[in-house]
Amino acid sequence: VASHQLRTPISIIRWSLDMLAGGRVGKLSAAQQEYLRQAYTQVDFMARIVNDLLRVSRIDEGHISVRPEPLDLPQLLAGLVHETKAMAQAYNCRVVLDVPRGLPLLVADKVKISEVLAVLVGNAIRYTRGKGMIRIRVRKGRDGYFSLSVTDNGIGIPSAQQHEIFNKFFRADNALRAQTEGLGLQLYIAKHYIEAMGGTLSFRSTALVGTTFTLRLPARVKPVVTPPVTVPEVKLTDDELEELYHHISDGMIIVDATRKVLKVNPVAARLFHLQSEKVVG
Repeated sequence: VASHQLRTPISIIRWSLDMLAGGRVGKLSAAQQEYLRQAYTQVDFMARIVNDLLRVSRIDEGHISVRPEPLDLPQLLAGLVHETKAMAQAYNCRVVLDVPRGLPLLVADKVKISEVLAVLVGNAIRYTRGKGMIRIRVRKGRDGYFSLSVTDNGIGIPSAQQHEIFNKFFRADNALRAQTEGLGLQLYIAKHYIEAMGGTLSFRSTALVGTTFTLRLPARVKPVVTPPVTVPEVKLTDDELEELYHHISDGMIIVDATRKVLKVNPVAARLFHLQSEKVVG
C-alpha cells in the first residue's frame, strides 16, 4: 500500500513532464526546457529516495528474497562500466576492469548484486576528484568464494567515522561536503543484500588517499524465499495525496547541526514511521 501510494504521485508527475517534453501542450522555449530538465532531475531523485526507503522497510521486516541464477561476471561488469561511462567522464575518472580469463560462472541474485556493484562504483566515482582511477577487481579463491573489490583514490572515509559507515542514514562529514544529496541508506541496503546471499561486505579506507570496498560471495548462492509482506494498511486520504503531490520536493527529513530531527515530511512519516527512527548524518 505504501509503495503504491508513494509511487503513484511520482508517476503522475513524470507523466505530466513527459507531456510537456513531448510538445503536447505547445512548443517550449529554451528557458522552459531547462526548467523541465531540472524538474526531471528532482523527480528522479525523489523516486530513488522512495525506493531506498521501501527497500529498508523490507530489510527491517526480514523480507529479503534471493533468486540465484548463473551470472557471467565479466559481461555484467563490462555492462556496468559502459553504463557509468558518462558519469565517470563528468567526474574526470577512469573505470578499469581487472578480471582474469576463464572465470567460472557465479550463481547469485543478478538484480541484487547489480544494485550493490552500481552503488559501490557510483560512490567511487562521486567521491573521487581530478583524474581519478576506479579499479574493479574480481578473483575466485581456493575456498570457493568470489571476491569483488572496487578501489578508488578519492576522498576516503575519516577513521573516526568508519564504524558508522553501514548505519542507516549515516554519511561521513567529508561525503556531505562533497555531495549534499542522499539519505545515507545505500550502503546499509548493500550490506544486507550481500549478507542475505551468504557473503560479506567490508572496506578499508584512508582519508584523502582512497577506499576499497570488497564483497565476498560463495560460488553458488542459496535461494531465499520469504513470505509475503504483511504490514498494517496505511490508507492516505485524498487530502494527504494532494499534499504529497504538491510538496514532493520538500524533502523527507530536516536535521540541525546536532543531528536532532527538526522536521519530518508528515505524509512520509505516517508511511515509514520516520519519527521513531534514530537519524544520524
